[in-house]
Amino acid sequence: MYVFCTWLLGLTINLAPTNPDQLGGESGVAAHIAGLEAAAESRSDDPEAALRLAQTLGAHRRYDDALKWIKTAAERGAHPLRLQLVAGDVHLAAERYEFALAAYFEVASAAPENGYAHLRMWRVMREADILPPNVDQGRLKGYLRDAGYHVPERRLRPPRTPMARQLADRAYDALKQGRFGEALDGFAAALANDDGYPPAYRGMGIAYARQGKDRQARSAYRIYLTLVTRETRESREVRRLLSDAARRRGLNAERGRRTP
Repeated sequence: MYVFCTWLLGLTINLAPTNPDQLGGESGVAAHIAGLEAAAESRSDDPEAALRLAQTLGAHRRYDDALKWIKTAAERGAHPLRLQLVAGDVHLAAERYEFALAAYFEVASAAPENGYAHLRMWRVMREADILPPNVDQGRLKGYLRDAGYHVPERRLRPPRTPMARQLADRAYDALKQGRFGEALDGFAAALANDDGYPPAYRGMGIAYARQGKDRQARSAYRIYLTLVTRETRESREVRRLLSDAARRRGLNAERGRRTP
């Protein structure tokens, strides 16, 4: 199981529609889908061929067809968590938020280090006003916060970015002085004013790391990297930290497998 979860860490699924120009226009897209359909139908024992087709159909708004091929992949023995990731993205693209959250939550619960599933849940929960009333937002927000994916109680529209910057600057001052709990509270206050302010998530990551809460630190860093719009010295450093952490976890897992 651990080997699978380690593989799953790096799994990302992109349901962004293929640019028709890259495939020779709309006719090229249709031909591409037809080729995937032929492959999925001819490889009756290959769940991945069915999932690749499902992803492409979902990217091009053929949601019901995508779900049918996900079901086919399940019948062919695809791993349940892989199925849930693809289904989650199809539901998210179709704005079926309740079903998307359920799929991502199943993956996140089984593979706590799967940043992709957590980030997708965080993305949906940020847009809390779009969720159906039967979604237990409090429970999901609490789960994400415990894992280091901070979700403010409510989202300000428009955001108060100058106030967020001021509060984050104060939190960084507390961080430099070793007052990590105070710094985390300050970054949370900054995000209450602008939940898309990247420096606050980076600061949270640093504060969590200084407290020894490595999992929460990685979570905050992942959010930071999804929000930055250009490469900077800070973003390169965060990428390096995440890469080093993944390498250490892989080495530890390898040592564990070799231990009698």
